[in-house]
Amino acid sequence: MKNARRALLALSAASLLAVTACSGPAQQQSGGSNGGEQPAAPVAAKKYTDAELEAVLKSAKGADGKAFNVLPAADLKKSLEASKELLSKTKVSPAECGGQDITSGLQALDGATTAVGTSTGADGIPSQAVSLISGLDPSVLNSNVTKTKDRLEKCKTMTVEVAGQKAEATTEMLQVSAKTPGALAFETTTSLPGSSTKMKQVSVVAVKNGVAISSVSLAGGAGTADVEKAVSSLDAVADQIK
Repeated sequence: MKNARRALLALSAASLLAVTACSGPAQQQSGGSNGGEQPAAPVAAKKYTDAELEAVLKSAKGADGKAFNVLPAADLKKSLEASKELLSKTKVSPAECGGQDITSGLQALDGATTAVGTSTGADGIPSQAVSLISGLDPSVLNSNVTKTKDRLEKCKTMTVEVAGQKAEATTEMLQVSAKTPGALAFETTTSLPGSSTKMKQVSVVAVKNGVAISSVSLAGGAGTADVEKAVSSLDAVADQIK
């Protein structure tokens, strides 16, 4: 059970990592108007190595106050490949909510550096994951946050079909008070086929100093508490990115 849930979180984090890479919110810039002067040339963001990103995760604490369990690089690579394989077999309706953007995001990760860490709940089962990506073109990372919001608005309700099994998913934007500028949060509820069980997933994404950050929480029905956990984990990791 623990390994299955850890794999689910890793897969979710990998897919969300791609979404962040493809359409993540722009980091807010400090300062106001420059009085009409030409804006300064953008400063190239540092590209962190895989080891440096892993160190960022290891130096942060999850919402439970415990260290993250960092996913080995080989396992993360398998998760990314699993995401590609899964998306190739997935049908989504409406069509504009399909996996093309995510697939493009996963392809954009080629050459980038990545890291994923998970944390466990009181029952010892993994319930949260935070992912990092560095090395992408800033113009890709700092895409228009309105575009992301519009996409989520259009895709409030979706039907996802994998291997003949259909599931209904709904997405709702969330208002959060994150310390990390530009953080965007949303909750996805999936009704599993042939079951009354519903899986809730809270996702928070942001960009800091050229590093895309995503925090995923498999919500346990605690409502606001689940959202606060996802935000807290994202902020904790963002604080370690200097």
